[in-house]
Amino acid sequence: MAAFHQGPAGAAERPPGPVTGFSLWRHYGWQIEHDQHLLKALLAQLEPDFAPPTWQAFQRLAAGEEPKAVAAVLGLSVNAVFLAKSNILKRLREAAKDMTD
Repeated sequence: MAAFHQGPAGAAERPPGPVTGFSLWRHYGWQIEHDQHLLKALLAQLEPDFAPPTWQAFQRLAAGEEPKAVAAVLGLSVNAVFLAKSNILKRLREAAKDMTD
C-alpha cells in the first residue's frame, strides 16, 4: 500500500513517483530547508527591535525551557516571559505576511 505524507499546508498529498524516504525528502525537503532559512532571516531582522531580555526569553521558550525557569533566570515575571513570546511571534507573523504579499 502506498504511503501518504502530511504536506506543509496540512493536506494529505502523494508525492510524485514511488514513495520512498528519499522521494519524500526530495518532494518536501527543499521546502523545509527553505522555510528554516526564511525563519532564520526573519528572526535576525527582528532581533534588534527587541530588548535583550525580551529576545532571550523568546529564545529560551522556543528551546523548550519552562516559562517559570526562564523568568527566574532573566529576572522577569512569568507574565513578561509570555508577553515577550507573544510580541515576537506577532511581529514574526507580520514580517512573514509582508514577504508573501
